[in-house]
Amino acid sequence: MPVIQYNGNTISGANATMPFAFVGQQIQLTTNTPSPEALSALPVPLTFPPANPPPGGSPPYQWQVSSANIGGYTVTPPSGLSTSSSAIAQATALTNPSLTTYWLPSGGGNHTGPITYQYCITLPSPGTRCSVPVQAKFTIAQPTDVSANIFDESFTHSDYPALETMKWSISIEAQAVSPSNQSGTLQSGQYQWVQLISVDDVESFGAKQLTCTGGTTASTPALDTQYPYDTDLLMSDAPAFTFTSSAQTGMNVTENFETYLMWNPEVSTSIWVPLGLVRWSAVGDDAYNSSTGQYTIVSGSAPAGTFAVVGLSEPTWSQAVNGPSIQSSCH
Repeated sequence: MPVIQYNGNTISGANATMPFAFVGQQIQLTTNTPSPEALSALPVPLTFPPANPPPGGSPPYQWQVSSANIGGYTVTPPSGLSTSSSAIAQATALTNPSLTTYWLPSGGGNHTGPITYQYCITLPSPGTRCSVPVQAKFTIAQPTDVSANIFDESFTHSDYPALETMKWSISIEAQAVSPSNQSGTLQSGQYQWVQLISVDDVESFGAKQLTCTGGTTASTPALDTQYPYDTDLLMSDAPAFTFTSSAQTGMNVTENFETYLMWNPEVSTSIWVPLGLVRWSAVGDDAYNSSTGQYTIVSGSAPAGTFAVVGLSEPTWSQAVNGPSIQSSCH
């Protein structure tokens, strides 16, 4: 029967203790699975089945990890005003003799994370046979009572100094109760904000039409300017768009933002994990009125953000956005 070990301790079996971990903490598990060399050296040599078995076949190693998890999260921040940036979330590899995973927040508080493992070998007859699955359970801790107060939501426009400016404002203040470790000591960790742009469409009329990112859409979000966008539990944003030429007779703005509240337990090799998400928009349309010599707002409203905490995955992106040339102050 296989054995699962964590930090050198056996955590599977009837008398095993339940280890403790935070969301975002790296979990590395090993097993006593025999090596291919050990199997081949037996009086009757044995082998593992192929890593990519045919339909209906069994891989040599099989893990099952309950609750939301990933195998890694790698962020490459932009340097200065560069648009080169990325964030990649890797799936947990479940077909190796060892396991590396990170749990993501799930539900509203501490929960149990079972992990199951078995291995299979190929016998001369009657074929592939698998070990009895063994299980280990973790107590997983995470911040609780996560919420957000969204305020200072506004939309304004003005002729400054002689050309139209549209401006949106929003502030978000999050609240969360950090978890405690096994000894009851508070694990404050760190909080930060990551902001993505899922739709970025800014057009000017009466001059060459321009857009922010060349068509960023919800399926390919971009990082907004910098990483992180802000630190701690409070963030503010005020995207503004200004005409740069009197030849521009109108402007249409549609920007959708995804603002993530992130937490890192600050233990060895831990990663940032999402606790909450605010979705909000900057939408407005104005045009030049030749009769009055002024720009008139055709439509526009305050951001009206909404906050969610359930079913979040890591924010990912493949580029950063710093705004188009028609903007004097984008993000």
